[in-house]
Amino acid sequence: MANSTCCHSDVESCNTRLEFYSLFLPVIIAFTVVTSMVSCLVTCCAPWVKRPLSPSVRLSLSLSAANTFFALIWTLYLVNFYLRTMLCVPVPGCLSLTIEVLRLGSIVVQVLHLLAVALSHYLGSLRPFHYYTTATPAALRLTLAVVWMVPIVGVAVVFASVPGHGYQSHQCSNNAFYEREVTFRLVWFCVFFGPTLVIVLVYCHIFYLLRQRTVYLQDTHLGGIQQFNVKMVRLSAMFVVTFLLGWGPAVVKFVLVCDECLIPDLEITTSMYLGAAFNFLYTLKVFTDTFIYAVRLPAVRKALGAMWMDLCGCGRSSRHRVIFEHRSTTSHRTISFSLSTYTTSSFQRLMDGVRASMQGHNRVKGSHPVRTQDETETETQLPHAATSRLSVSKVATASAAHPALTRAGHPSLTL
Repeated sequence: MANSTCCHSDVESCNTRLEFYSLFLPVIIAFTVVTSMVSCLVTCCAPWVKRPLSPSVRLSLSLSAANTFFALIWTLYLVNFYLRTMLCVPVPGCLSLTIEVLRLGSIVVQVLHLLAVALSHYLGSLRPFHYYTTATPAALRLTLAVVWMVPIVGVAVVFASVPGHGYQSHQCSNNAFYEREVTFRLVWFCVFFGPTLVIVLVYCHIFYLLRQRTVYLQDTHLGGIQQFNVKMVRLSAMFVVTFLLGWGPAVVKFVLVCDECLIPDLEITTSMYLGAAFNFLYTLKVFTDTFIYAVRLPAVRKALGAMWMDLCGCGRSSRHRVIFEHRSTTSHRTISFSLSTYTTSSFQRLMDGVRASMQGHNRVKGSHPVRTQDETETETQLPHAATSRLSVSKVATASAAHPALTRAGHPSLTL
């Protein structure tokens, strides 16, 4: 390890920080790497999620990708901090600033994702019959593009538009507007807690609406759907709670402690312990969200199982899925052919004759069935042997295509 005086002008402060970070940073970096890998695993199961994707599932998968993105950026941030603080590696200033921009932007991306999920649930609760006409695939694509691009581009523009600061400074070394001034911190506080307050109010109203409807739908056939909606809303509310617990304390400290803030400075030990606690909360938040996705979201849980079968079974489930799709296509073609055969006029006349013969068997013994005109025409047009073979094959095909139409007393005849 390099000399401790290479990173800090204050030798006592540097020694204290080095002693603390030498124990804390390797542990938190290892935890962050594991969290990033697990979060990437959950995000990579998206191709195995059952199609078509509902708007809620699509937004949840995008939120999982946002958590993975933050986990990766947070890992880079900690590694960069370790290199500069512990090893005194001269990391380029613009690279460090870019990592910081991506870190701040990824936080806003998560906030806007949670807001989009909350508004989606609110729309489904308030106007359930108009939900799918509003939450169309095109609208979802536009929403996801906005919540991904606007925060990152917006933070980058802010760091590039301040004269003499950020990207406009020499080697991106002057970031006083971000590190010491209170203006940026107040704006950041509003950007974070403004949408969060809207999310909390929206979910409070959603729970109120669902509770009111549960009283009326409890004993109806819609009770199961209502319970499923309650579970999905509770699942999203869990993400909001983990987000507030993971980021809320750090944002409050960020707006209170600076040179121009209410608390100009903190002691070295207090600042280090608070920083360690906040860093642990960041990583724990991503780790908890990942397991919430894997355990509580049915679509993701089934997709993880399917992905595991594909990866560990040497493509066995893929082959089964191809065979199943081939059989489904074949059966669909068979049913289509049977339906087209069933709708022909000749087969209709034949079925009328079969129906008339069945009615004749149900009459009193000794009476003779009345021959219909369609039955007479059928026997006139076709020989007796051909009529028998055609009736058996046609009826069997129609029975396979329409099992719901089969009579209880005559399972081989479709009427």
